[in-house]
Amino acid sequence: MKIYNIIPIILLIGIILVSGCATQYGTQSTTPAKTAQTTSTGEVKEFTIEGSEFKYTPASITVSKGDSVKIIFKNVGTAGHNFVIGDLGVSTRVISAGSTETVEFTADKSGTFAFYCSVPGHRSAGMEGQVKIS
Repeated sequence: MKIYNIIPIILLIGIILVSGCATQYGTQSTTPAKTAQTTSTGEVKEFTIEGSEFKYTPASITVSKGDSVKIIFKNVGTAGHNFVIGDLGVSTRVISAGSTETVEFTADKSGTFAFYCSVPGHRSAGMEGQVKIS
């Protein structure tokens, strides 16, 4: 099969994928976001954050400057997702549905920082939250 015969098939697949994302975006829940519960494990503040189409639960966490932070990211959706705090240099790999990945970091800056899914289109569809460091 020649390359110019494959291009229309690739374009059709791309259109189908984009259409599926747009449909999912229109069905977002409007329920208020939960605030994370902190589990104290000695010196580490531990949070479990679940990601799905297209949100995080909880959508906000708060820690103190200097805290050691452990985030257990669970993909409870149907598509691949990840967890990124770009301003703090924190990220997981894109993981498949049903998978879990853990990241740890020290909250060494004060402020409010966005966390998000870096899979194209997911952040703009609402897959974003925040970590507050005081």
